[in-house]
Amino acid sequence: MATFEPIAYVLALKDRHNCSLIESFKPGQEDAVYVVPENDLKAKPTKAKARRSQDGEDFTFAMPDGETGSWAYDFLKNSAIPFYKPAQ
Repeated sequence: MATFEPIAYVLALKDRHNCSLIESFKPGQEDAVYVVPENDLKAKPTKAKARRSQDGEDFTFAMPDGETGSWAYDFLKNSAIPFYKPAQ
């Protein structure tokens, strides 16, 4: 019997909404973000439920099918903001 690995998802950092939202997420805040499959970054983004931990350290998301992802908030914020800032 064949075994299948779950699809890994990452935040769609080319989406301005995601980058703007990540920059302003407060500890404990929940909102919708867009994610894409890690192996197909050009795929149509899918909506996921995101949450920043109460201590502000972690940022997690959950797909409707239960797949999850998590990052250190500072790393994610520093990764996302350069994509969002308009060129000078």
